[in-house]
Amino acid sequence: MRWDLFKRAPGEESKMKVADVMTSGIETVDIGASASDAAKVMKLFHVGIVPVMVGERVAGVVTDRDLAVRILADAAGARWTPVVQAMSERYFSVPVDGELDEAIQLMSREGVSRLIVEGRNGRPVGVISVDDVSTKGSPEQALDLCRAIGTRRRDRGAKGAARMRTQH
Repeated sequence: MRWDLFKRAPGEESKMKVADVMTSGIETVDIGASASDAAKVMKLFHVGIVPVMVGERVAGVVTDRDLAVRILADAAGARWTPVVQAMSERYFSVPVDGELDEAIQLMSREGVSRLIVEGRNGRPVGVISVDDVSTKGSPEQALDLCRAIGTRRRDRGAKGAARMRTQH
């Protein structure tokens, strides 16, 4: 496949919407769920992110990495650990009718590989991931996004390693 087939003319904007590439039919867990409940949802539906809900509102998200780092690494029992202890309150979302380019810019800027897609009512309706961009967007968009996320994560990792060295 030739990359130049996907390049846009100067000044031409992407016409793709978030809805064109997102994975829809998102599963959620309630704020009172356990980390184990969230892990079961991930396993059953083959997903790596689950929104944590308080009624109709997203309180945060729990990712496969959150479970590994916050629960398993501390040898806590996932069955008895509340999901709220594993979730990240800081998450990023985009509207279902938003532009794909804007979603990609947000992912690149924040160094995240997944965004919650919200419907007009603010409820989660899907997820857009690097995987979605790579399979449904252009190869150029996917490559640029992977490079940007990798750079942001390396920068965060270097800062974290420097903090650890100064603490010892």
